[in-house]
Amino acid sequence: RNGIDMTTENGKKEALAIAKQSGVEIVGIMTHFPNYNAEEVRAKLGSFKESSAWLIKEANLKREDILLHVANSYTALNVPEAQLDMVRPGGVLYGDLPTNLEYPSIVSFKTRVASLHHLPKNSTVGYDSSFTTTKESVMANLPVGYSDGYPRKMGNTADVLINGQRAKVVGVTSMNTTMIDVSDIKGVKPGSEVVLFGNQKSQTINAAEIEKNADVIFPELYTIWGTSNPRVYVK
Repeated sequence: RNGIDMTTENGKKEALAIAKQSGVEIVGIMTHFPNYNAEEVRAKLGSFKESSAWLIKEANLKREDILLHVANSYTALNVPEAQLDMVRPGGVLYGDLPTNLEYPSIVSFKTRVASLHHLPKNSTVGYDSSFTTTKESVMANLPVGYSDGYPRKMGNTADVLINGQRAKVVGVTSMNTTMIDVSDIKGVKPGSEVVLFGNQKSQTINAAEIEKNADVIFPELYTIWGTSNPRVYVK
């Protein structure tokens, strides 16, 4: 994130010039801490408070009109004095905060089986024929792919949850579809719920598992999920 370093004279001048610019209304001052380190946060918090107080005074702003905020998920939970006027929780909502695993994800990523396919032994699945059946198999086609935030690397690597059991993703994940092997899972039919991330019965696919299989940081995925897929809110 690009910001202004108000610990320097040039930074103070730049911030003050922006605050005094005609047509600009300052409603908040913020910073962001890049590391999970409480002592580092506390040290930088003091500097932020000093710089903010200086700008509010020099720009003739009213403190009650300005929101001060610095706290992402880690900071809000582990440095309570840094909560200030508001907090910005993000990763913790997805169970993506390794320092605070006591907070489970409130989000799931789900789809449903579109169709079933019965394949003989030695059939190939996916682009580049990247998977070959070793026996008569039943594959379920899922209407989700890398354009929806389910990466190609999930193919032949990841599991999904269906009927409370784990099923392997087979073949390379394509743009709009993913194939899973449900040969040994009873009761699968078109419309069956499939969990790509989250819980189903006693099984869980968490952020760490998703990151390992996709070889990306988890936010790269859930930011796509929220913009490319329908959202269902439950109480």
